Amino acid sequence: MQEAWLLINENASRLAAGNQNGRIWVQMPAIDRLEDIQNHKQVLHDLLLTASERTDRRRQKFNPGHLAMRLGELIENFTPLQRLSAFQEFKAATLAALRDGNHPNCQE
Repeated sequence: MQEAWLLINENASRLAAGNQNGRIWVQMPAIDRLEDIQNHKQVLHDLLLTASERTDRRRQKFNPGHLAMRLGELIENFTPLQRLSAFQEFKAATLAALRDGNHPNCQE
């Protein structure tokens, strides 16, 4: 599911793909439909490849796994994910784990 959570920011996707000023249309899934995507990783990799606008030989050397990690670093606002049940569960479990460990930075 975490790969689907990265499908929320077209600008960050283009930047991660190394094509910040790309002109090709990149179809981002609606946030409310992210949990319905069957193959999150493949959809993310395809999106990054499309955003890169690479062709032929450069396309063969494309490493979407590495770029997906970069994308996670580039997205500054994950607030839109708050309406997804899986994200709410992840957040609650993370906060509970931090609380149980008495982590000093654990606040909602």
